[in-house]
Amino acid sequence: MNFLNFLLSFMMMGWAQSPSAKHSSRIEDLFIWKISEELKLSVKEEKSVSELISQLNQRKSLANEKIDGIIQKLAAVESEKEQRKYLKEYRTALVDYNKISTDEVDKVQKLLSSEKTAKYFVLKSDLSKKIRNLLAVPERAHEHSLDRVKVDKPSMGDPKIIEE
Repeated sequence: MNFLNFLLSFMMMGWAQSPSAKHSSRIEDLFIWKISEELKLSVKEEKSVSELISQLNQRKSLANEKIDGIIQKLAAVESEKEQRKYLKEYRTALVDYNKISTDEVDKVQKLLSSEKTAKYFVLKSDLSKKIRNLLAVPERAHEHSLDRVKVDKPSMGDPKIIEE
């Protein structure tokens, strides 16, 4: 069984049994396993990378919660002054979120060789794309199946212009 099939079935099992926090943890564990396997990390490297990924994911989760909170506040305010205030907070929160990614580059480079660091980010990108595609496929299939469903509506005829 290839990795994507394994990942998909593992994710489906988890969704049937647990809340989203556990899903993230399982996906994180699979990601760490795949990175370790592909990069042939030593036990020490795997432990360091695993801790780093967990820390980064926790930071990203908190940053996302902060961004979501700001968006909720932004949706609720009406005054331009408050909107400007929350837009400034939103921008700062986005900068903070993006800083996590640059921190990841710096920290992975400290833990691994340049070759392994490069492979890490290529593999991370590939796996992220594959997971997004896997998650998007059911939605697309659902949309297309709805497009094919014909609903019999009674015809009301052509619209008529009423002049008074």
